[in-house]
Amino acid sequence: MSLDVGKYSHYVEIRQLARTKSAGGGWLESATAIATNPNWFCSIQSATERAMERIGGGGSAVISTATRIIEGPYHSGITTAMQLFEDDSDRVFSVTAVENVDSEGEITRLICEEVLNAPAPVDAGWVQAGWIQ
Repeated sequence: MSLDVGKYSHYVEIRQLARTKSAGGGWLESATAIATNPNWFCSIQSATERAMERIGGGGSAVISTATRIIEGPYHSGITTAMQLFEDDSDRVFSVTAVENVDSEGEITRLICEEVLNAPAPVDAGWVQAGWIQ
């Protein structure tokens, strides 16, 4: 399988999600860029029932207004505990499934839910002491 690099026109940052308990008993959610290869060029497509059936995810679970198929060069570090952030448009995608296409280690395909109207995650590196989100 040859890699068509020209079709990967979106540039995203891969971030690991973390939840920590706050002093007030609530939860703080933060997202930090992963240490290895945090930036990734990819394609982003709307996931239709037809596309999901072709991938094998079973079209009945598709929420077509927010479900996306994201594909790029193989990346071994992406898991379902991560989100992708597209800086140019402030779009946020939560990874729900990861697939190594054809098991050849050339293409990674993700099924993601686009988070609509989400507040920006807290960067754990600059949280002020005593601040509760």
